[in-house]
Amino acid sequence: MLDYKAKKSQIPIIDLDDAYQGQAMITACLEHGFFYVDNRQGQVVNLEVIDELQRKSQEFFRLSVEDKNKYAIEKSISLTGYAGFEAMTNFVPHANEIYVIHADSLFPSIQEEQSFKYNFDPELTNYIKSCLDINKKIYKHLNPYLNFKNVRNSNGFLKNWADGFHDCLWTGRFLHYPPNGGTIAPHNDVGLLTILNQDQTGGLQVWFKEQWIDVAPIPNTFVVNVGEMLQSWSSGLLKSTRHRVINTKEIDRYSMTFLPLFDKTCEVYIEEENEWKYPYNHLVERYYTIYKHLSKNAQNSINWLQGKSPDEVEDFHQKAFLSTTKTPTNF
Repeated sequence: MLDYKAKKSQIPIIDLDDAYQGQAMITACLEHGFFYVDNRQGQVVNLEVIDELQRKSQEFFRLSVEDKNKYAIEKSISLTGYAGFEAMTNFVPHANEIYVIHADSLFPSIQEEQSFKYNFDPELTNYIKSCLDINKKIYKHLNPYLNFKNVRNSNGFLKNWADGFHDCLWTGRFLHYPPNGGTIAPHNDVGLLTILNQDQTGGLQVWFKEQWIDVAPIPNTFVVNVGEMLQSWSSGLLKSTRHRVINTKEIDRYSMTFLPLFDKTCEVYIEEENEWKYPYNHLVERYYTIYKHLSKNAQNSINWLQGKSPDEVEDFHQKAFLSTTKTPTNF
């Protein structure tokens, strides 16, 4: 039988408006890759926006299966939409359901697809802007501690990490975990940072010092954790940590994740391979790997993306997913 018990965390709460929080943030990222962001006064995201967006998320997941499937990700060419309990993490089925969203320029869609997207606006647009601001503030604190010698874009080496966020790329999910056993398998996040807004049900745990530690919900805070790409780009200074969710309570659990991403033109030096690569390509490939089993339009796309430049990836989006999964003739 699985042991769902975990110890209490000592993860710090970071005030992003405090100029002296960088060291505490770095220490948290070094130790377990997680920290809380203080929003108890609505100082980073308007509390009414969060409440309304959570309400809309719950409203969506309470729809009938038939109605939710009208927005199924399998109909999408941009990997946007609903996935029920057939989703997987590390080849382990989720006991949850998700609605996946992306920046329009990350996985471009076509006009005909708009009718398949559920409308979370205007709150979603406001929320995205606020989360990008959170990301900006976090990197302002981390900037003095980071080494940029292995990251560059079309203008040369980055002088600070804010130089890598001009495109405002992001991806995110709304998640619903049913009572008494809703789960997501242990995993590390793919990208840079994950900004999580969770309700008060609990269930998030991080693997720390050979044991599971509860990342308990604290009202009006965000949970931020480091992804695999940021661990790599920071030469291991920032730690990507394995985590999971297990809802053992008799009530539903709802959460929202938001992942800000670097510009498509950024590339990183891979010391082990002695070459520069576009992490954007790696990210696109990883997301297609994660979601392709959910989307009829992405079944074989991962094979076509290997080694492509950002321009080729963009061209691929625009051509390969226009209602067909046949191999593009120019690849």
